[in-house]
Formats: sequence, structure tokens, C-alpha cells
Amino acid sequence: MNKIIPPIQLGQQGAAVANLQEALLFIVEKRRLTPNNLSLAEWQQAVSGEMAALAFGERTKRLFAAILTDLNTLSPICTCDRNGTGAGRKSYEAFYLIRL
Repeated sequence: MNKIIPPIQLGQQGAAVANLQEALLFIVEKRRLTPNNLSLAEWQQAVSGEMAALAFGERTKRLFAAILTDLNTLSPICTCDRNGTGAGRKSYEAFYLIRL
């Protein structure tokens, strides 16, 4: 996974979108979330077409929104250290540098 470079917008295509999708699935896996009551495997299947096309479409948007909803009920998502590194860094980048 690479640094997420903003902005990433609905309808955009390319490597930055694939990186965002990978980060979103990483968050689902590591935080053990079930956004919209779907498992990681179900989300992987749901966004697989958009991932193959490197496209930020409706399914990626739904995943993004569902993760935000799930995380709103949990503890803060950024646990970066002083250098801006750590597991929370990916969460921070995924959720604060994206425009829908």
C-alpha cells in the first residue's frame, strides 16, 4: 500500500484509486469491521470489478460510507505516533483526504 494522495473522487480511475480500495479493505480486515453487515470476503467480492478497472465507483463509495458509519461507533481511528507513522496512519489518510 502506498501513501494516499488526495483528492480521490467518485468517478476517478487509476493507481491512486486501487490504493484507496486496498486501504479500505485493509481497515475492514484489521479493525474486524462488518460494514453494512457484510464480511471482508463479501466486500472484496463486491468491489472486485471496480478494483480490476481501477475505478472509484458506487461500490467503493458504499464501502467508504459504510466504514465511516462503523467507525463512528468505535474509538478514534488515528493512532499515529509523533512521526506520523503507525497502523492508524492508513486509516487517517483514507478518511480525511478523500472527497466524494
